[in-house]
Amino acid sequence: MPAPACPRCAAPLRRASDLTNRRRASVGDSLGAVLTVFAIQLFTSIIFGAMVSFGLGGSGSIEDPRTPLRAMVVLEIVDTLVVGFALMHIAKPRAFPPTMRPALAWALALPVLLGALFANGAYHNAMRSLLHAQSEPDLIVGGVGLTPLVLIAYCLQPAIVEELFFRYLALDSLRTVMSPWAAILLSSLMFGLAHVGVPLSIPILCVVGVALAWARVASGSLILPMVLHGLHNLCVVLWQ
Repeated sequence: MPAPACPRCAAPLRRASDLTNRRRASVGDSLGAVLTVFAIQLFTSIIFGAMVSFGLGGSGSIEDPRTPLRAMVVLEIVDTLVVGFALMHIAKPRAFPPTMRPALAWALALPVLLGALFANGAYHNAMRSLLHAQSEPDLIVGGVGLTPLVLIAYCLQPAIVEELFFRYLALDSLRTVMSPWAAILLSSLMFGLAHVGVPLSIPILCVVGVALAWARVASGSLILPMVLHGLHNLCVVLWQ
């Protein structure tokens, strides 16, 4: 049976079912690409954790804080290139309107940030108490100090690159196939697991991911979660 055509210009007409199937295929391809990038991030996080834990830094040693810093910078460069490649080749997710007035979302951002910081500190204090471990400064921050490179590696790069992936590509792609809160929870779980190099921090990072994903959904913009992410990490670094 010949395909239906326009009676005026004889151009072939597309069936609604064909368009639906193409949309589903496009969404499926995007989600598959997102999961591939996520797998790469898991791998790089595992590599970083191994370098920090076992001193796999070539000529360096685990006592030298520059060794894990170099490893962190190299792996962040890899993550940046991977996410940049994904942004250029993965289909742009559907745009969603904000769920509240952007001004209100920004006004609520400060208490959300303070809540995330409080939860982070309380969680790690509870873990130290449970494991009978003493509070120790971060190896890199304590050894190198607050150099521009440390601030870029801890605050700037994650705030930009991680938000572009987890709160844009991942979250917005998931929102096309599930409810907003389901997408928030799943993308936040991915965010926590992507830090598998620091396994004890995964649960609280999932909570922080929920706060950042809420900021994205509520404001409809990536700027707010980027700002919150950078400030959260900066506060943690200053506390170290």
